[in-house]
Amino acid sequence: MIIENLSPDGLTPLWKKSQIELALSDSKLPSWVQKSYDAFVEIMRGDDFPCFFGNLAEQKEMVRYAIAPSVQTSESWEHIIEAIYLYLEEESYFAGNSTGVDSLFLTLVVFFPPEGEHLLEDYAEQVYTFLNGLHQRDRIPWPENIPRDPQDIHWRYCLGGRSLFVNVCTPANHNRRSRNLGPGLTMVINPDDLFARVWERWGEDPRHKIYHRVEKYDHIPPHPLVKPWDPEEERNQPHAKVTVLADHNDRQCVFPFRYFSLDQRVGGCPIHSSSSSVAQNNQKSP
Repeated sequence: MIIENLSPDGLTPLWKKSQIELALSDSKLPSWVQKSYDAFVEIMRGDDFPCFFGNLAEQKEMVRYAIAPSVQTSESWEHIIEAIYLYLEEESYFAGNSTGVDSLFLTLVVFFPPEGEHLLEDYAEQVYTFLNGLHQRDRIPWPENIPRDPQDIHWRYCLGGRSLFVNVCTPANHNRRSRNLGPGLTMVINPDDLFARVWERWGEDPRHKIYHRVEKYDHIPPHPLVKPWDPEEERNQPHAKVTVLADHNDRQCVFPFRYFSLDQRVGGCPIHSSSSSVAQNNQKSP
């Protein structure tokens, strides 16, 4: 289900930079989207923002945007999972056809409406309910190489047949500034394997630089679960399970993930046929 007024063409829920800026200038989107978008762009363009890959992604117009009408409605789940499918298909297309490095910067950002001030635990509960709701609507089989039990050290959150890294940023992260990207809840999503490709191309130096930039940017030391582990150790570390980081390093918000088999999911069907629309979309891309 695509929410027409939150889609650039009424059919696909994924926005490019030029599309979202044109819609905002024409006042075709809710006013809160303007505030969230402006805050995100300003933060990304800041010289001191720790993740220079995020800065480059915004400059290169490789950020894709999705707009959620809510963090707790079924129509929002259905709208955003379609955006994630489309993003993953575009990422696969670029990874398989691009000869440059720009495809490594392709990132999905999901904006949620600001809903007043909440405790970080409240945001975590909302986010984890949302992520479980997406999983329950996933029409693609769970990857065979990823455990289904979140207690397994090799577990990763998966959608669309891919393991994902979901960076959750909230207005409640007052001290951990690198996890606060605007007035509302914001999710930044990348395929989990993208990072391995980044480190393979540029080595370990960027990872350590980002970590030290976080030390300077935030008002507290980096969370111990995001320290720059050695590559051979990283996949076995619990930090990959943590998508909401508290402002206190002595605690974390645990994801109560519950696995559903394909036939248990809402409208569970292993066939997803939107790849043709993605191919058409990419053919139109400059």
